[in-house]
Amino acid sequence: MGQLKKLAGQTAIYGVSSIVGRLLNWLLTPFYTGIFEPGEYGQMTILYGYSAFLLIIYTYGLETTFFRFSTKDLAKGQHTYGQVMTMIVLTTLVFTVALSAFAQPIASFIEYPDHSSWIRWFAAILAVEAVMSIPFAKLRLENRPIKFASIKILVILVTILLNIFLLVIAPAAIAGEYLVFLKPLITPWYDASLGIEYIFIANFLGTFLLVPLLAKELMAARFNWNGKLIKQILVYSLPVGVMGLAGTVNETFGRLMIKYLLPEGFYGHVGPDYATGVYGACFKLSVFMNLGIQAFRYAAEPFFFSSAADKNSPELFSKVMKWFVIFGALVFLGISVNLNWLGLLLRQSEYREALFIVPFLLMGYLFLGIYYNLSVWYKLTDQTYYGAYIALLGALITVVGNVLLIPLIGYLGSALVTALTFLVMAVVSYYLGEKHYPVPYKVPNALFYLILSSTLVFGASQLHFSSFLLELLVNNLAVVCFIVIVLIKERADLPRPKRFIS
Repeated sequence: MGQLKKLAGQTAIYGVSSIVGRLLNWLLTPFYTGIFEPGEYGQMTILYGYSAFLLIIYTYGLETTFFRFSTKDLAKGQHTYGQVMTMIVLTTLVFTVALSAFAQPIASFIEYPDHSSWIRWFAAILAVEAVMSIPFAKLRLENRPIKFASIKILVILVTILLNIFLLVIAPAAIAGEYLVFLKPLITPWYDASLGIEYIFIANFLGTFLLVPLLAKELMAARFNWNGKLIKQILVYSLPVGVMGLAGTVNETFGRLMIKYLLPEGFYGHVGPDYATGVYGACFKLSVFMNLGIQAFRYAAEPFFFSSAADKNSPELFSKVMKWFVIFGALVFLGISVNLNWLGLLLRQSEYREALFIVPFLLMGYLFLGIYYNLSVWYKLTDQTYYGAYIALLGALITVVGNVLLIPLIGYLGSALVTALTFLVMAVVSYYLGEKHYPVPYKVPNALFYLILSSTLVFGASQLHFSSFLLELLVNNLAVVCFIVIVLIKERADLPRPKRFIS
């Protein structure tokens, strides 16, 4: 129980930081949707989708590999850190120079030929994020979640403030609306025609703040070149990189392909960039499930590796999975029955057209979280190539599914494919894991909570009330019912309240 409490505690710290950070970052969604039209927001969605692919290429699985090699031989952990840092700095230089040199052809390829500068900004952002990912991994390995969380939140705060300054304060000062004393300082360099490019500039400046904030961890790296160790690292990391790349296909392909696969006039007079923007904004409402999964991954990855030698680790991993499913199902239920008011965060009504896809996305990401839990077997047995095969299978389903369904049912097809893809990946990983690293997962128990939460969501969707407050109350009674059922069903595993004798 002590290990579970430790995992829960660190997950809570990562979770609070992720929630605070993402909520702060998420506030940019109503901010952007109030400033930019859906077509412009769609351009930003597409570019950040491509950047997710590129970040996987930049890091090629080195974070997970660093955990594995450092926990296998603790005495050589510092040497491993230096070697991994050497590798990522060198490859980042190569990738960044290549992206910058070919910025114009790349911009033309993605159909933004007049915006090669966007590619260069993303190359710079990715360079900093990739190199800083290893110092962040070092903090996780050393069980320093508070510093990790504090830096993440600070960078997001700075990025938000830069967005507000560049997109609101600067143009207002130039127009003489307020803070007019800033006009002489801003006018010489501010170019209102850059539009969403200022988002990328703010992102880069905020991200670059990581360099001084993680200077101590950067200075701790002793750069070295050990050919034998590099080969071992690459054998482990490249399949993880393939996993990450395929996983990014699964998460972003639909958002990217709506622009290219949606038939002309499918949503009336609006174009594909508009539809991408609407889908991308509603997609952000699944961020709450992603927050939980991300926080869990931050804490669980080093936890799984450090617990591998424990003879009771299979039972421990089973308990982790049980509570992950319970909390994930609760998040799925809580968000799905409250979409009517959560959707108001998307300030322009046009963005709320796709709210009906959010439950499918939430369930899909819950399946993804289950898959992350199940992936422990191939990481601990050094068979990461199985993870690559599973991820490639998921990518195949994603590509084929989106190509078939987006022309037929629009962005609903992309949401359905997301859920199906992650479900298949979880099932395949479970089946293979039972052969190579058996863990006594409580499958019937997990299915019970998944079906219960889905049933409650469906039931709530069939009820309609003239009163908003009454609808809010009735829908959230479903959440209360779920919690009561958990408390009754899992009472044997819950800590008992202490009794005080007076």
